[in-house]
Amino acid sequence: MSTNRLSSLTLSSKKLTPSSVTPTPTPPTPWVRPIDWLALPVLTDTDQQFTGLYQVTDDDSCACAFIAAGAYTVDWGDGTTDNYTTGATAEHFYTYSNVNLGAVTSGGWKQALVTITPQAGSNLTSLNFGVRATGFNTVYSTGWVDVVVASAFLTSFGFYSTLVVARNLEKATIVKDNLTTAWAMFYDCVSLQSVELLDLSSLTDASYMFYDCYSLQTVPLFNLSAVTNATYMLNSCYSLQTVPLFDLSSLTNASHMFNSCYSLQSVPLFDLSSVTNASSMFYNCITLPSVPLFDLSSLTVASYMFQNCYSLQSVPLFDLSAVTYMGYMFQYCHSLHTVPLFNLSAVGHTDFMLSGCRSLQSVPLFDLGAATYIYGMFYDCYSLQSVPLFDLGAANEASYMFQGCYSLQTVPTFNLSSVANVTGMFNNCYSLSSGVVNNISTSIGYMNCRLSATALNDIYTALPTVVGKTITVSGNWGVATDDPTIATAKGWTVTG
Repeated sequence: MSTNRLSSLTLSSKKLTPSSVTPTPTPPTPWVRPIDWLALPVLTDTDQQFTGLYQVTDDDSCACAFIAAGAYTVDWGDGTTDNYTTGATAEHFYTYSNVNLGAVTSGGWKQALVTITPQAGSNLTSLNFGVRATGFNTVYSTGWVDVVVASAFLTSFGFYSTLVVARNLEKATIVKDNLTTAWAMFYDCVSLQSVELLDLSSLTDASYMFYDCYSLQTVPLFNLSAVTNATYMLNSCYSLQTVPLFDLSSLTNASHMFNSCYSLQSVPLFDLSSVTNASSMFYNCITLPSVPLFDLSSLTVASYMFQNCYSLQSVPLFDLSAVTYMGYMFQYCHSLHTVPLFNLSAVGHTDFMLSGCRSLQSVPLFDLGAATYIYGMFYDCYSLQSVPLFDLGAANEASYMFQGCYSLQTVPTFNLSSVANVTGMFNNCYSLSSGVVNNISTSIGYMNCRLSATALNDIYTALPTVVGKTITVSGNWGVATDDPTIATAKGWTVTG
């Protein structure tokens, strides 16, 4: 069987790559239904019916397949009607020349109105359009372009599977349902521009619901009051510019919820008081300039939450008192000038938390007393001029903590007695003119700093006696006249 149209479509669509240059978003363009598309029926809460407009193409390989429950009848829209038992696969192959099909549209395809209704004594409880037709061995896109469904008994509905996707779907309307999960409902519907989800009051799982819906610019205010899991819900909705004030009061998992929404310009004050995991929630939201004061009092995982938010200029004083892991939370927030004095008393991981924040000039005295892993925390903070005397008493890993802080001139006398690794801690701090640390027992780097001979000798003097450790000082102008024997007499190898 020929599959020239369907098999030619692949799932390896080109992903957008964010850059450090923030794009200027264009205003949302309302979706307009083409005037030559066949009209869909107006369904009400009391109906049990699905109707969808299906593309029929001139390639002798146009097929439609799905599974429904309970017992159901399908009008294929070309003069053919079939009955199926509950759970049976419905399958139909279209003939382009069939005189019962609608007229050729401006898009170059004919159209069939496919209608699914329950048989007498049955209810429409499930619709699965992620079914591959017989004879097709590759992943392909179905022909759905506009659909409407209503059934108070509908508990399962979706278009995605690993076998087929609905990349032609432009509009979807759910009038009435009893859905508890919308997992991957519109996954990879890259053409979807208009959704009307009028009743989602029973929904608890919205994960992956609109994943990779690249064309979606807006979403309506649908009921998410019972949803606990919204991970990846709007992930990679590249064109999404605004979102309404969803009721998220029951939400606990918001990880990746708006990940890579490149055009998102604002978010409302969601109730996030129950959220425990917001990892990558706004990752790659490169046009987002600010966020409101969310209640994050229950949050424990904040890793990558705002990573690559290039336009984010400030953040409010979130309650982070319960957070234990916030690695990469603000990494590459290039426009962030300041950060408030967050309560980090419970945080164990701050690795790369503020790395790449090129505009950050100062930081408050965070309580890092519980932090064991602070690897690269301020890596490449080019504008950072000073840092306070953090308590690093619990730290075990502090490698590259200040590497690339070009403007950092001095650092306090940190106590590094418990730190097992500080590799490259001060490397490429081109303006650093002093950097004495106490109680260090592991190798350390001051490569390419601005240390004079006196400053280097002060650092050597503060070093304890060790065995087999190295201090790297190459690239400092003071190495021509310093006295490395101060360090070598204590068992240190001086490189540079």
